[in-house]
Amino acid sequence: MNRYHRQELIDGWNQEKLRDAKVAIIGDGKLAEYVAIPLAALGVGEIRIIGNSDSRKFLDFEDPPNASKNTAKARMRKGKLPKEWETEDEKSGLIGKDMAFEPKYLANCLEKLNSDVNAHGYRGELANEASKYMLSGIDLIIDATNDSHSKSLASDFMNYISITGSGNIGMVSSKKAEKRKEHVFSVSGEQDATLSIVLGGLAAGEAKKMLMGEEVSEDPIIYNKFSGIDGMEKKETNSIDYSGKRVLMVGAGALGNFVAMGLAEIGIGKVDIIDDDTIEDTNLNRQILYYDSVGKGKAKTLARKMVHMNPGVSINALEKKFDESFDGNYDLIFDCVDNFATRALMSDFASKKKVPLVSGGTDWKGGQVAVYVPGKACLDCQMDLKKSAKKRDESQSCIYAPNPSVIFTNQAIAGMMVNEAVRIFENDGILRGRRGYDSEMNGRLGKTDTMGECEHG
Repeated sequence: MNRYHRQELIDGWNQEKLRDAKVAIIGDGKLAEYVAIPLAALGVGEIRIIGNSDSRKFLDFEDPPNASKNTAKARMRKGKLPKEWETEDEKSGLIGKDMAFEPKYLANCLEKLNSDVNAHGYRGELANEASKYMLSGIDLIIDATNDSHSKSLASDFMNYISITGSGNIGMVSSKKAEKRKEHVFSVSGEQDATLSIVLGGLAAGEAKKMLMGEEVSEDPIIYNKFSGIDGMEKKETNSIDYSGKRVLMVGAGALGNFVAMGLAEIGIGKVDIIDDDTIEDTNLNRQILYYDSVGKGKAKTLARKMVHMNPGVSINALEKKFDESFDGNYDLIFDCVDNFATRALMSDFASKKKVPLVSGGTDWKGGQVAVYVPGKACLDCQMDLKKSAKKRDESQSCIYAPNPSVIFTNQAIAGMMVNEAVRIFENDGILRGRRGYDSEMNGRLGKTDTMGECEHG
């Protein structure tokens, strides 16, 4: 198996540097989880999770030890620590009678996502200078807390990334430590899941550059899921019930994996997934939910995973191609495919049905999100899909050549796609243009204006 084949196609890629790297993630919320996922998929050699939260479920894995139900907790109260936890918790020096196992549970899950990764979970936090011993030998520290004190301690290390986010806004900062304190962005409140998907992908892109010794921009990345690219205005998220919404998702690949995570997180009601492809080992560097499913169909596998992530969703897998004969009624459509011809068909379908369409596209450096809603220009008119498809058909010799692809661009763009869908569902306005992510430009995020209406819209 060569799960890293698609990222090793990138010019200058050095997988050995990732394999030899040691990264510590400080945090116990969604931000920590969604930066741990891409780092594990990339093949970072050692990942340490340092956190203090109670146990909770992670992706489609079985439930972790539960403080109120699990027998391991009862044994620990009697002074008998379960053998599978004993070594790491003793090393941390932070064993307590009421300790939950979330960091170790998350570490075990990461090793199942990618068996090449050596992951450790430590119960603790950066509360004082003495606690820094948990970071010994680390090449990069990622502070995924919303705690300014923790960030201040972590920023003493030269290689450091800060992720902060709550509600609709967040920041990723990767400046050199001695200059970064002016960019500590402090917020309070629960870490939003779909915001965390985006920020985790953006942070993983910065981490990859640091670990490979590439030039890293000193500009922070600011993402606001409800307004402009860098707007800092915070707003309350409406408590919308998505259980009655029906969504079509075309494509169960890299974008589809993370759109599925986002839809499971917000509790979407019904999802139809269309994809006729099967899972290959070279998919695993970015299609992270397929860690145990090589050789199986993507649509059915992703449907099963979504139900495990959220039993309240209803998923229908359609193992076929999307074509002119497809029919159905939906509240919103996600375009997660990688070819212009299918996108053009989806644009026609959405225009005919007057259904919003959220489209995402990526390459190894970044990607973009475009949106169609009734009354606005269709995606074909916005992006010349049919013209691009025709050009591709005229160059058949290179169609089937594998393209370089990495997880963090797909995760960031997919998260943005789900957030644009949330904006549509909550009547919070629509994307006026295309949102873009370029891991190699200052600021990394941008926006391109598009036309307002067309004869098809």
